Amino acid sequence: MLTSSQIMSEFIQALQEEVKALKSSRIASSVMVFNGQLYRKYSELYIYLFHLENFLAVVDDIPAEIEIDGQKYHCQIVSVQGLQVEIALEKYFGEAIAEARIYTNSWFLLELLRKKYEEALKRGEKFRVSEQLFAGVSRVVSSGQEPRFSPSIQLNDSQKKAVFASFSRSLAIIWGPPGTGKTKTIARAVEAHLNAGRRVLLVSHANIAVDEALEDIAEQLEETAFYKEGRLIRLGIPHKKHWKKNTRWSYWIMPLLC
Repeated sequence: MLTSSQIMSEFIQALQEEVKALKSSRIASSVMVFNGQLYRKYSELYIYLFHLENFLAVVDDIPAEIEIDGQKYHCQIVSVQGLQVEIALEKYFGEAIAEARIYTNSWFLLELLRKKYEEALKRGEKFRVSEQLFAGVSRVVSSGQEPRFSPSIQLNDSQKKAVFASFSRSLAIIWGPPGTGKTKTIARAVEAHLNAGRRVLLVSHANIAVDEALEDIAEQLEETAFYKEGRLIRLGIPHKKHWKKNTRWSYWIMPLLC
């Protein structure tokens, strides 16, 4: 069986090759945007909604630069939906921006990830979860303890098995096609972990996926101390413009990365 160090070394090499391919590809690193409207103000950031000239293939929350009237400014791509893009800016440019150009770095996050793994290898850190993942090993962490969550929303048998697997094992990989209730199942799993006194980190590649899952979780926990005491924390910039007026979430806005 490969050790975690060997696995990470191969992963670092794969990241290097991916970055090299992206840098040598013909994928446009800049795109024109038009008809920008101030969509909302969030903390100290101004979120503008633009129309894209062409499709933009980037992940959410990636840092970028935007050129407005010949001047470049740091920005962050909040989300891309079809030919619309949300851009977070630290400076107010009025209610509307007629046109601008966005400069992206599609390999920024891959480079950042590679550096983090290289630093961890130098420190001699062990990647135990990776070893379990590639070896197919998962130990029992809560033998005999049943997950507790609200019965207000009924789960089918496969959803219950998914919640139990995430609750009782050190590592669980759960897959479900569209329309099978993944967000609802995630919410019940998070609730079960919280009721057991555990801390939960919920991540996704897309802002809107985090928002939808957190909304479901908050709705389920609305009568609990987790919600009433503001112990649900949303890190980063939510995709959704409007939240429930009685929302008691805590927010932590990261500075723009670029």
